[in-house]
Amino acid sequence: MTHITKVRKFMTCTNAPTDTFVEVNGLKLHYTDWNSSTENTTLLIHGLGKELHVWDSVAAELARTRRVICVDLRGHGLSDWSKEGYALESFVDDLSALLAHLNIAEIQIVGHSVGARVAIMLAAMWSGQVGHVLLSDAGPELSQETAQLLCKASMQGMPSYDSEHGVLAALREAHPDWRDEFHQISLRHEYRRNWIGKFIYRADPEILWMVQTEWVEGNPRLWESWEQIQAPITVLWASESAFLDEEIVARMRVTQPTFELRRPTGSHFYLRQAPEEFLRYAQEALAG
Repeated sequence: MTHITKVRKFMTCTNAPTDTFVEVNGLKLHYTDWNSSTENTTLLIHGLGKELHVWDSVAAELARTRRVICVDLRGHGLSDWSKEGYALESFVDDLSALLAHLNIAEIQIVGHSVGARVAIMLAAMWSGQVGHVLLSDAGPELSQETAQLLCKASMQGMPSYDSEHGVLAALREAHPDWRDEFHQISLRHEYRRNWIGKFIYRADPEILWMVQTEWVEGNPRLWESWEQIQAPITVLWASESAFLDEEIVARMRVTQPTFELRRPTGSHFYLRQAPEEFLRYAQEALAG
C-alpha cells in the first residue's frame, strides 16, 4: 500500500524549480518541480547511480512550455536509502504515488537507462493517462554482452577519492567526451564526503545489485509492461551504445510495431555529450 505524509519545501525562486521533499512509502523522496502552474506535465527519470540534476539543462528548456518534474529515485541523490532494497517495481510505485499526490491526471514520461525501464512499467501502470513515452538508450531487455560487462564492473564496488580534484580527474579520464558541465554536476551531486574525509558516491551501494537482478537476470514484467503501453513511444538508441541490439529491437516491434526508433550520435551517456541534440529529440517527441 502506498503512503504519503508531510511535504517540505526549501527553495522557491522566479524561473527556477521548487526543490521539494515528500515522504512516500516511508521514504523521503527529493524532487524538483519546474513551471508547476502549467497542467501539461513531463516526468524525467534518471539512470542507475545518477540523480535529478543531470536533467537540469533539459528541464529548464522543456519548462518553457510545460511542467517538468525530476525525481531522485530511492537510494539516489538526496532521497532516502531503502532497507527493502531496489526492485524496479519499488521505483515505479514511488513515482506513481508522487504523481497521484501532485494530482497529475496525465503525464509524458522520459527515462534514461534504468530510468527508461522504470518508465516502461510506469507507462503500463498509468495506461490511458500517458501522452508519450521517450526511452533513452534502454528497453525491456539489455543485450547479454553488455549485461555481463556491467555486472563485472559493478562487482568492483564504488571507488573513493581523496579530494574533489581526484573525483574530477577520474571523471574526465573515464568520460572525456562529456561536456565539462556534466563532470561538475556529477562532482557536486553524485558524490559526498564520508566520515573519514573520502569522496564517495552519494547513492546507496546496494543499488549495484540492480545490475544483477534487472540487467543480467532480466525482469519478465518489463516485456509485459511494454506490450501494455497505449501511448506513442519514441526510443533513442545511441549509435555507439550496445544497451540495445537488433534482435531486441525486432522483438520490441512485435507488440509495439509503431514505436519510433531514433539513432542519436554518441555513447550511452550522449545526454552528457550533446544535451542540445538530446533536447531536440525530446521536444520533437513530446510535441507529437
